[in-house]
Amino acid sequence: MNTKDLIVFLKVYEYKNMTKAAQELFLTTQGVSKTIMRLENEFQVIFFQRTSSGLIPTTEAHQFKINAQKLIDDFSSLQQTFSSQHTKTNKRILKIATTTGVFRYVTLKFINDFQKQYPYISLEIIEQLDPTVNELVWNEIVDIAFNSAPINLLKYDADLFSSHHYCLLINKSHPLSTKEFVSYADLKDYPLAIIRSFNYYINELYQANITPNIVYETMDINFLNEIVEQNHAIGISVDFAAFSNLGPNSVIKPFTNSHCTWDSYLITKKNKKLSSETVLFKDFALSWLNQNRHNLYPSL
Repeated sequence: MNTKDLIVFLKVYEYKNMTKAAQELFLTTQGVSKTIMRLENEFQVIFFQRTSSGLIPTTEAHQFKINAQKLIDDFSSLQQTFSSQHTKTNKRILKIATTTGVFRYVTLKFINDFQKQYPYISLEIIEQLDPTVNELVWNEIVDIAFNSAPINLLKYDADLFSSHHYCLLINKSHPLSTKEFVSYADLKDYPLAIIRSFNYYINELYQANITPNIVYETMDINFLNEIVEQNHAIGISVDFAAFSNLGPNSVIKPFTNSHCTWDSYLITKKNKKLSSETVLFKDFALSWLNQNRHNLYPSL
């Protein structure tokens, strides 16, 4: 006798019909009949009276049903308990922080590919602004993070992950939309919309003695594109974000100064001994980007 025999018995007891039980269990009627006969021989009892109208459970069948159901329930509970413990024991958690934009660039394919290669590592990902990401790494709340430059190399070990050119999103009806390149001076007095995580370029404007007229500051790349689509402002973005959701009424224009870029880094706390999961993730991230860069959003 085994659990499969007990399941067959319980189905026959439920339907009072071997054919219906066989259909439910995807077995043959002959196979179900042999299982019931085997159980009856093993326990030296008759479980069902065979009649022209169906099967009639005997007193022994009623008693056996109670014990069989208890055995099945206990076995199922045992399986769930040890399956849960096995999962908790073998599943390793890797905590990751990221600045806004990184996963917009690499998309969910990056995460899915990592999970396929390392199914035993569970990723917990939190998206925050740069200062918060730094704090999470420094206080060891997360194991590793993606953050944008500048990186304090006295506090963090860093590997360059990706580099993107800043650019402008401009409505086609705007006078600057016909220029091949846009200078800092061109932006003077025009209303601007920026994404908070990409605002390092604003420092360049101040250094060029241009006081930017920022009327929108958002975390939402889609909202920035909508602002430009309705010609409420010129959007300052980075190339991949601009290309990811370019509206029909907008164009992308590069700056005349192409040296300033939005750079993202993989960072960990300075001199911290990394877990094997962290090392695997870092190596995977750098290798994955190198192999998949041509399939991602274009760069100016």
